[in-house]
This record gives sequence, structure tokens and C-alpha cells, in this order.
Amino acid sequence: MLEKPKIGEPCNGCGLCCQMYICHTGAFLLGKTKYIGEKRIAGPCPALTQKTDGSFACGIVLNPAKWLGKSKYRPEVISRSMAQCIGAGTGCDEIGYDEGDPIEEEKLKQMIEQTKNDPEWVKETTRAINILMKIKE
Repeated sequence: MLEKPKIGEPCNGCGLCCQMYICHTGAFLLGKTKYIGEKRIAGPCPALTQKTDGSFACGIVLNPAKWLGKSKYRPEVISRSMAQCIGAGTGCDEIGYDEGDPIEEEKLKQMIEQTKNDPEWVKETTRAINILMKIKE
């Protein structure tokens, strides 16, 4: 397993986040919860996929049809929506082994606040959630 990056550093595909918990969006799409954000589900996520280079990625992002079946939405729309919901490209946001480290916990708190206060991120994530919720209708 790859070493987990520090909070805010680029994701390296270590997979720790998906080993520890199933994300709220994944839990909903995989039928583990009735609503997005209903409850936190212990991992590992069944959709956690190891790539040929040894890193891990979200299987729903990589191959939505494998995990969700046929959809009225094109696979690239589902992939992009899921990537938005899991914060792909925003940096590591799994406290993991650094829980209790005041510096890392403060960085995570700031990262969350910055994201919540970014109107473009809120708009895009709301759009993505709306698309993904329609998959289950």
C-alpha cells in the first residue's frame, strides 16, 4: 500500500480513505443507504479498484456500468459527477493515521471550510448529486 499523503497534498491513490469508509455517495449508489449522507459505513468500499500501477481508484469513476448497471446517463457523465462528489483533484482529505495531529486536523478543517464557501464547488457538487440521485429513481 502506498503511503498516505498529508492533508491537502495531491492524492496518490493509496486507497486508505476507501479502505476505512464507504463514501456517502458510494454508499447510496451501491444500495448501502437509502439517502446520500444517511450514515457513515465502515469500509472497505466494494468499488475500490486497484489499478495496474498498484494505486487505487474509485470503481464508480473508472467504470460506472460495472457498479451501477445500465443508466440513462452516459458513463462519462456519471464518472464526472462521482469524481466531483468524492472531491477528486482537491487533495487528500482523509485524516486517517494523522487523527489527533493538531496540524493535520487544522488543515482538514480549513480545507473543508474553503470548499463549503466556494460557490462554484457548491454549484457543481449540487449538480453532480442531483444527477447521481436520478440514477436510483
